[in-house]
Amino acid sequence: MLEYSQNGTSPRQLTELNTLAEEYLRLAYHDLRAKNRYFNAALTLRLDPAVGPVQIVRQDVGRALVGIFSATLLAVLQRQAGAEPEEGYVPQVELRTHRTADSVEILVRDNGLGFSEEALATLFQRFPGPDNASADLGLPLSYDLITKGLGGQLSVSSTLHQGTEYRIILPLPAYTA
Repeated sequence: MLEYSQNGTSPRQLTELNTLAEEYLRLAYHDLRAKNRYFNAALTLRLDPAVGPVQIVRQDVGRALVGIFSATLLAVLQRQAGAEPEEGYVPQVELRTHRTADSVEILVRDNGLGFSEEALATLFQRFPGPDNASADLGLPLSYDLITKGLGGQLSVSSTLHQGTEYRIILPLPAYTA
């Protein structure tokens, strides 16, 4: 969690991306569990071994992932703690990686509350407006780190009351050894 709070530009390092992503998912999960001791979620890992090591700024990728993981875990916690408990609901977060010829893809999916079309339109904005003045800056920071800092893409799709999927695409030419 210390890396998440630091500022500055760090050098790129050859990093096992699957290991890094799994580590940050578990850190975010245990951080939320420390604040909500009765919270449990199923963490599903589908990590492509072909991803292998890539040249990345570990700190920036870590910060971006923590923002996304925190959002997904909070979404499943909020659904679980809803006003009307859902029989048989199991909070789930899935982390999936995949390597293509020219990029690495990281998918993070939850079965939480999901977002409305209106909320999706401002999800990555730092200050979405008066209706959401207390918005968390984790997702806008993740978006900026991935798109501006790492030259990648971050997209989101969501269905209200069913869940959300975040898709990160990092181009390989800039990050491979």
